[in-house]
Amino acid sequence: MVETGLAAATGTWVIDPAHTSLAFSARHAMVAKVRGTFGEFDGTFTIDGENPANSTASLTIVAASIDTKVADRDAHLKSPDFLDVEAFP
Repeated sequence: MVETGLAAATGTWVIDPAHTSLAFSARHAMVAKVRGTFGEFDGTFTIDGENPANSTASLTIVAASIDTKVADRDAHLKSPDFLDVEAFP
């Protein structure tokens, strides 16, 4: 018998960065959207098929890997004004 649904997915899974992207979109001055990505991250998620409320996820992002395709903006986002990558890598 082949399991389907959550029972088939029960277990711990590792996020594969080669097949995953971590992107965001934020409004700037309520007019334009700024889009970007984080290039370095890892994580896992655990699915409890018997009790889905017990499922968990963990994600670690390297804040300095932010990329909005604008070097000056990225530098500002990495500064203490925003992500403060020195204090919170």
